[in-house]
Amino acid sequence: MGQKQTKLSDADVSLSAEKYSENSNLTIEEVKALFKAAQKHAHDNKLSCSGLAHTLKQVAHEMKNSLFVHADHSATAKLIFVLFDVDHDDKIDIQELVSGVSILARGDEKEKQVLIFKVFDLDKNGYLTRSEVEKQLKKLMVLFSKLANSQMKELNSLPYEIRKNLKKTVSRTLKEKTSDEFLKITVDSLFGVDSNSDGKITLEEWLKGFSSPQLMALLSGDVQSASTYSGQAQCSVM
Repeated sequence: MGQKQTKLSDADVSLSAEKYSENSNLTIEEVKALFKAAQKHAHDNKLSCSGLAHTLKQVAHEMKNSLFVHADHSATAKLIFVLFDVDHDDKIDIQELVSGVSILARGDEKEKQVLIFKVFDLDKNGYLTRSEVEKQLKKLMVLFSKLANSQMKELNSLPYEIRKNLKKTVSRTLKEKTSDEFLKITVDSLFGVDSNSDGKITLEEWLKGFSSPQLMALLSGDVQSASTYSGQAQCSVM
């Protein structure tokens, strides 16, 4: 692990915040808050998953984002990390941090769609192959499963029998949704937007085929909710 970065002066933070806020949905003050929080947890000017979690937790109130409030939960942190790490180097740099927070906290529909597209575009060539989608989808499904399990722990106030039955149901459902068969069904659903059937999904096809809520439904394994659009390559959901 590299040495912890040198702390920026207030003047440097202001200059950097102004620069990075120009092409984001965040104010200069919000970017400053991100910079200051990130400095406490960054190494070589980049954040690990743990560093990102602590940074987002620190700015959650200012960003008014409920997801960031729970960023220190392991599964939530890993999910956000995957969404932010668009260059797939297993570290979050300041550009990815500002861009990711900007989109999740203030982004419009198209920005969120593009962000999710980049999660799958592992080689950054502008289109998605089945192997890329399968690899990332498997990772995301495991994270969603862990997230669901962690949320079950918050049900301890329920009567024992109800809690036990809920846990059994969730456990069975999660096992089904991380199976190879279910993975194939979900990948097939995503490739329903491949309008020319060339085995690749371009960004244009992706934007025409999905809304971000529908994408999140698919990624979390809720194919039933997503079934209204699966296979309809040219449907407009904007």
